[in-house]
Amino acid sequence: MVAPHFTSSTKMNDKKFIRDRIIIQRNGLLPELRERASFKIAKFINYTDLSLNCSFIAGYAPLGSEADPRPVMEKFAQSGMGLCLPYTHKSCLTYHKYNFGNRLVRSGFGTEAPDPNSQNIRPDILLVPLVAFDITGARIGWGKGYYDRSISELKADGKPLLTIGIAFSFQQVNFVPVESHDVTLDYVATEQGLIVCHKS
Repeated sequence: MVAPHFTSSTKMNDKKFIRDRIIIQRNGLLPELRERASFKIAKFINYTDLSLNCSFIAGYAPLGSEADPRPVMEKFAQSGMGLCLPYTHKSCLTYHKYNFGNRLVRSGFGTEAPDPNSQNIRPDILLVPLVAFDITGARIGWGKGYYDRSISELKADGKPLLTIGIAFSFQQVNFVPVESHDVTLDYVATEQGLIVCHKS
C-alpha cells in the first residue's frame, strides 16, 4: 500500500484528513500482516547501534491497528534493559516499570498500562506510536498531544532521551504540518528499516 501524497502546501487543519486516510489504510491490514511487519521492525532496532548507556526503554500497549512494539521491547529486555509503559492521565503520561506477564489496568484514551501507583520510571529510550510521519521526524498521533508534552517534559531534566517512532512503511508521507508544540522524533522504525530523521 502507498500512503497519500501531501506537500508543504498542506494546511494545519488537514492533519485530521491525513490521520483519517492513514488509519483507514492501517485498519485494512490483515492481523497476520501487522504481526509479521511488527517482528520485522524489531530486526532493525539494535541496542549496540544506538550507542547509549541506557537502563530503561518505554514501549506502549498497541491500540487498534497500531504497529506492535512488543517484539522490540522483548529484544531489549533480553539485552538486560528494563521495561516501562506509559499510563495516560487526563493531560500527561507517566511511565511505570513493567515485565511481560504483568497485569495491566485500563488507562486513559482506551489504552492499557501498569498500575499508576507502581514504580515510576524515567525512560532513556521512548518508543512512540504514530499515525503518520515524514523524513524530518514530524508525526501525527491521535491529536491529543500526550507524547509531544511528555517528550518535552522528559528532555527538560537535561538527560539524554532517544525517541523512536514505530510504524508501518506506508505511514510515511511527504509532509506533516507542524505546529509550535509539536516535537520531532530521532528515528522511525518500519518493517523496511530504521530511518534517521533529518531535522528541518
